[in-house]
Amino acid sequence: MLKAYLQKEGVVPEDPYARKGFLFAPFQKEQKSYAIHQAYSEELEVPIPKKKIPLHHAVFPETKEEFDRYTAIVSLALATIQESKAEKIVLSRKRVLELRNFSLQDTIMRLFSLYPSAFCYLWFHPETGLWCGATPEVLLAVRNHHFTTMALAGTMVAATGKVLQWTQKERDEQQFVTDAIVEALQPHTTQLETSNTYNHHAGKLTHLRTDISGELKSGGTSLREVVQALHPTPAVCGLPTAEALAFIDAVENYDRSFYTGYLGIVNPHENEAQLFVNLRCMQLTAVNASLYVGGGITAESDPKAEWEETRNKLQTMLQVLHPLL
Repeated sequence: MLKAYLQKEGVVPEDPYARKGFLFAPFQKEQKSYAIHQAYSEELEVPIPKKKIPLHHAVFPETKEEFDRYTAIVSLALATIQESKAEKIVLSRKRVLELRNFSLQDTIMRLFSLYPSAFCYLWFHPETGLWCGATPEVLLAVRNHHFTTMALAGTMVAATGKVLQWTQKERDEQQFVTDAIVEALQPHTTQLETSNTYNHHAGKLTHLRTDISGELKSGGTSLREVVQALHPTPAVCGLPTAEALAFIDAVENYDRSFYTGYLGIVNPHENEAQLFVNLRCMQLTAVNASLYVGGGITAESDPKAEWEETRNKLQTMLQVLHPLL
């Protein structure tokens, strides 16, 4: 079932947390967040007849210059970590692909058919343009003061019958994320629990996942405060946050915009939310698609392996675009 908010014309923008609606927030906190509020929208729920679409590895060219640039900034991140200026830095890149015969209908059908276990979305606003994605990561779910979130890190290509062997680098990265989320939430909670770490499948990729849940303090903690305490998580930024952000700003040399931001339903008057990290996403126009991918760099990272991880992550949106390339 597809749920849609279609905002009416002439709506004056409000605080995104002012009322129930769909929130679309960027990576950088100082940039503008958007919301389509239920009260000012036509709300639709329609079934989508899903098709069984096979996954095929999409072959696409990338230049030596792109490889050299990304591996160079990974090497810079490794040097920063080895100098004990950070524990983890998440680096990303944007890949722009030309489209032919763009069809919004086909894009929606493929997106919602290919990834039934992910949170799939399509967003349009005149100021942001058209975005879509299939994210595997919950930022925060809240209902009746009970919350759940997750620490998601490490990436491996899943293969039928293959026993996954996680490296120490990947396990360390997962623990960094878990510990940081727990620390950020503790001032806002009365109870907090973490699950055992397990494999989480998302399309052809598998990640390490730890579930975190508990009870928020009643009366003194707003939904906005909890979200601001969590974002950006170490899964999309690094640790310590300030040092990782400064490094990202210095070397990525492009605006992530809404990639690694967050999105989903908020209902501040009921203190309820269902928010997701904006991963495995792209921005679309009639002529091209901008795909965003990244990975967490820790002391055990290898620049060539990090490059290959981003290429594997590009496959998620490439499967959606396959007929249009």
